[in-house]
Amino acid sequence: MANKILFEFTIHAKYQMTMRGISQKTVEFTVLNPQRVYGDSTDAALLVAEREIDGGSLIKVWYRFLDGEAVVLSCLIVTVRRELEQPRTQKAKGRK
Repeated sequence: MANKILFEFTIHAKYQMTMRGISQKTVEFTVLNPQRVYGDSTDAALLVAEREIDGGSLIKVWYRFLDGEAVVLSCLIVTVRRELEQPRTQKAKGRK
């Protein structure tokens, strides 16, 4: 049987999860089953796990392993923003 990873959440991570409506289950799933993992550019021991969620958005989780536990430091959801293209039929006022 595989070892179970224990998760610990910092106060900041819990706050971010509450403010962004991210469940603990979603964060744990992202860390355990990421689509992409890379090291943070400022701290080699800090890892970032990414996973695509509904609508093309990404969840990003910053974590590190300490004493056999995954300590989640922060998380956020990156939403892809697509601008509506509007035809440019009118000239800008004040310009010639």
